[in-house]
Amino acid sequence: MSMLSGVPGNSGEERLQILKMVEDQSISPEEAARLLEALDRTDRKRAQTRQHAPGPRNIRIKVTDVGTKRTDVDITLPLGLVNTIVSMANRFAPGRVPDLSALQSQIEGGYVGTLVDIENGQDRVQIMVEPR
Repeated sequence: MSMLSGVPGNSGEERLQILKMVEDQSISPEEAARLLEALDRTDRKRAQTRQHAPGPRNIRIKVTDVGTKRTDVDITLPLGLVNTIVSMANRFAPGRVPDLSALQSQIEGGYVGTLVDIENGQDRVQIMVEPR
């Protein structure tokens, strides 16, 4: 039974819809918990089936001005160098660098694709893993 069968979009939108349904008392908190767990399982499955590529990869960081569509930053770094930078940052600023172990294990497993794609109204920042 899917109470969200007509809800388009990603799991973030679906999660919000579930919370609204609880707020509107359309479903119980227990039913919401079951739906949210189902979304978690779907997200984990989706993450496991993402595109993977063997061999060396690069991290590409791209910053684009939303208004002008002009690329302000477009840098590509070998994945090994990024790992070294993160490791050094952890040594020089312990506790200041977020734990990236889950992300790093996905990348080491061969993940290729977009890691981050955010926009703040002025800039769009994209961080991608690409094959060399």
